[in-house]
Amino acid sequence: MESIGEKLRSTREAKGISTEQAARETHIAKRYIHALEEEHFEEFPGEPYLLGFLRTYSDYLNLSSGELVNLYKNYRIQEQPVPMEELLETKSRGRGGKFVLLAVIIAAAVAGGFFLYPGIADWFSERRETRMAEEASNQEETLPAGTTITFSEEILERRFYEGDSIRVDFKSGEYPVRLLDISENLTISAPLGERELSLGEQTQVDLDGEGGADITMILKDIDPADPDKGAILRFDRVTQTAEETKPGSPSEGVPSPGAASSPDRSREASTVMTADLNEPFSLDIAFRGACLFRYVSDNTERRQRYYQKGETLSIDVNETVRMWASNAGAVTIRVDSQDVELGRPGEVAVAMLTWEESGGDYDLRLVPMY
Repeated sequence: MESIGEKLRSTREAKGISTEQAARETHIAKRYIHALEEEHFEEFPGEPYLLGFLRTYSDYLNLSSGELVNLYKNYRIQEQPVPMEELLETKSRGRGGKFVLLAVIIAAAVAGGFFLYPGIADWFSERRETRMAEEASNQEETLPAGTTITFSEEILERRFYEGDSIRVDFKSGEYPVRLLDISENLTISAPLGERELSLGEQTQVDLDGEGGADITMILKDIDPADPDKGAILRFDRVTQTAEETKPGSPSEGVPSPGAASSPDRSREASTVMTADLNEPFSLDIAFRGACLFRYVSDNTERRQRYYQKGETLSIDVNETVRMWASNAGAVTIRVDSQDVELGRPGEVAVAMLTWEESGGDYDLRLVPMY
C-alpha cells in the first residue's frame, strides 16, 4: 500500500508542482511539507499542527484529506501495538510457565479468529484506536500554549494557530497579541482588551494606550468547518507624517486615511456594470495558476476547493456573491463580458460583488472586504 508521504510526493510531482510553489500557495512552511512527504512526523510541534497541515496539503493536491488522516491514525496505531501485559497477568513466579503457555494458546486462538471472524479484528482495532485517541488527548494537554512570533518589520502575514502569540516591537517596548479562539470568528487578546474578527474584517489596535492606532490587523482566512487549519492574519504598522505627530496637532495620535502600508487598502469599490433592475448575473471564472478559491452566493452554503491552472468555474448569482482567493492574480473573472480583477499574483483577496441602488438605476459593485 502506498504510504502517506509517497502519495503526497507522487501527486505533487505528477502535477508538476515544486515544494517552493506548494509552500507559497498553501502558506505551509517548506520544512513541514518535506516532513509530511518524508513522514518525519516528529518535526511538528504537536499533533493538532500535523493534522491541520495534512488536511490543508491534501486538499491543495486534490486528495481526500479524510482518507489521509485515517492513514496517519492507522500508522500511529501500528507504531504502538497492544501491550503484552494486557494478555499476560502473572500472579506469581511459580506459575509463570503455565501463564506463558496459556498466553500462547490465547494468541493462537485470537490469530485464528482474525481470519475466521473479521469482527474480532475490528474489535481489537477499535480498542487500539480508542486508547490512541485517549493518549493523544492527554498529550495535547501538555503541549506548549503556542508559538510566539516577533513582529519587528513593517508587515507580517502568515498562518497562525489557536494559542499562538505575536510579540509586537513598538517604540521602546514589546506588546503581546494572542490568538484565543479560532471557530466561526477569530478572538484575539490585545493590550487594551479582547476583540473578535470575522473573515475579511480589519481592526486597528492602540498598543501603548495613547489614543492612536499603532497597528492594523486583517483576518484574511479562517475555516469555521476546520479550526485546526488556523487563520491567516496580516499585521501592518500604521505610519504617520511629521505634521500629524507634531505636539498639539489636532490629528496627533490619529492616523491619516490609508496610512497603514497595506496594498489591499489602496483598492476602492468599483462599478462592474449598470442596469435598470438588480437582475441575476453569472460569473465565468478561469484559473491561470493554482489557487484555493472560496465563495458564498446569496447566503447559501459556502463552497471551496483548490483549482489548478486551466480549470474553470461558473457561478449563478441573484444579488450578492462573496469571494476569497489565496492567489488573486491566478483568477480571471468575467461578468457580462466585463473583466473583474481581484488582485495581484500571490495576494490573498476577499471581495464581494453586489447590487447597489444609484439614482434610480442599479450598479453591480465589486467591494473589497478588508
